[in-house]
This record gives sequence, structure tokens and C-alpha cells, in this order.
Amino acid sequence: GSVVLKGVVKKYQKKLKKATIKASVTFRGYKFKIVTIGKKAFKKCKRLKTLTIGPKVKKIDKKAFADCKKLKKVKIKGKALKKVAKNAFAKKVRKKIKVKGKKKPKKVLLKSLKRKK
Repeated sequence: GSVVLKGVVKKYQKKLKKATIKASVTFRGYKFKIVTIGKKAFKKCKRLKTLTIGPKVKKIDKKAFADCKKLKKVKIKGKALKKVAKNAFAKKVRKKIKVKGKKKPKKVLLKSLKRKK
């Protein structure tokens, strides 16, 4: 099966500086692919600077990283990323974020950031 990443545990929200979204999670012995980063998933993660998006993530919902005003680097693993909401990232950082990854998913992310490179 597959799951949507809904959010960060409250006690880590204000401390989180680096996040890695893995390919899957195991819950009660069952393995689920992480395919979507949900709406406002990283709400209140104002210190987040580095983000690695897992190889199975296909979609990033609106305002997923809207509070992440210190975000500087995003690395996309794999080729699955197909859709990123236009307001998924904080307006303040859209032009500054360094994006690394395969050509197509990188292009999808840059388009949402309203950038070409």
C-alpha cells in the first residue's frame, strides 16, 4: 500500500533542521510507500534547512513547506515526482533554494518555484 506524509511530530517541529523522507514506512509489520507529502506537513518547521525527498514521492501538496523560511537545499531521489503545488514552499525561499536531482522531477519542482534553473 501507500501513505501520505501528514506532518511532523509536534515536539520536533521547532528543532528540525534536516529532514529525509524515506521511500517507505513500516507500521504493524506492513510496509507502505510514501507517495505524497501532505498539505501543511511541515507546518511550524521554521528551522528546516535541508530536505531530501524520497524516491517514491509523486506529489507535494499545497503549503507542505510554507513555514520553512530557512530552507536552502532540496534533493530529490528517484524519478517519481510528478506534481508540486504552486504554493508548496514559502514565498521567501522560492528563488534561493538549491535543487538537486534527476532532470524530470527537478524540472517539476523548479516549475512550482517559478524558476527555470
